[in-house]
Amino acid sequence: MYAAGLARDAEFTVVVIDIPEEGSPDVLDAVARALPPGQTGLRLLFGRTPVGGSARAAQWLAVRTGRDVVTADGRPWPTAEGALFVSPDRGSGWTRYAPTGDTEWMGWRFPHPVWESDLGDLPAHISEWTHAEPLAAGLWLRPSVASDSLRTHRSFLMTRLRSRPEALTVVVGAPGSLVPHQATFALSTTVRRRLSLAWRFRQMM
Repeated sequence: MYAAGLARDAEFTVVVIDIPEEGSPDVLDAVARALPPGQTGLRLLFGRTPVGGSARAAQWLAVRTGRDVVTADGRPWPTAEGALFVSPDRGSGWTRYAPTGDTEWMGWRFPHPVWESDLGDLPAHISEWTHAEPLAAGLWLRPSVASDSLRTHRSFLMTRLRSRPEALTVVVGAPGSLVPHQATFALSTTVRRRLSLAWRFRQMM
């Protein structure tokens, strides 16, 4: 059911791998034999982290199968419409591993939106009162002072907002907190050009 609900990947075959909890190091041999045949690259989603880590497993499988393999370093957030997002606090994002041993960072989001590289290094404080935090759908300009309620708000925004491939969404503020209306002007000109929606976050829907 989880695999069926994932977003489509135009370049890679998406494979969900449920490794047994007591999986041994040689479980990757069984994974390699079970992978769908063909030459198309693979996007692997591990239900449990393999022994040695997902990066090591992906590189081994790339060499073993002779195919490019993409996987996430860190546990992705499941978001709206089957998209997946690895927030910086969870890992380093998506990486492509080639059979030659070469690697290429593929971003934080799957599917990859055209605006992702415009966001720069995040999270970051952009003013005394405002903290810029990445979301699957774009950016959250939230109060700089952390609070217990922010975790609930973050989960809501991660899972409910739909990502637009051509334009990003900026969420301003949090319920019960104030963020200056001028906060969006602290964003770069490039980011503001990509902006599709500035949503004032007043209450949970």
